[in-house]
Amino acid sequence: MKKYLTGIVAVMLGMLLAFGTSSFEKSKAVLKNKPLSSYYYQFTGTHGNESNLNLWDQLSSLTDYNNLTCPIGSTNSCKIINTTNSAGHPTAVPLDANGFPVQGTVNTDVKLKQ
Repeated sequence: MKKYLTGIVAVMLGMLLAFGTSSFEKSKAVLKNKPLSSYYYQFTGTHGNESNLNLWDQLSSLTDYNNLTCPIGSTNSCKIINTTNSAGHPTAVPLDANGFPVQGTVNTDVKLKQ
């Protein structure tokens, strides 16, 4: 009986240690539904080309993003904060039915020209 009792205690201790370690905890950013990384982009094309990822140029910082004013003119995409990046361009820009970037988990902030 001692042989089985020791084995049961060892298994229970192993399970307790496994579930108690931080490797099973989600990061604070995931728990708050915030992305781990944010990338800032300016749109350099004309409306209808928002799906062309090469027309989104990466800005170097949040300060540059905040300092970029969207000019007044025809309604057009201006800038986004996105969670994806590949060689200075986003890897995805989800669009709405009108072809504008839609705010969500990939585009966390969207600004249009007014």
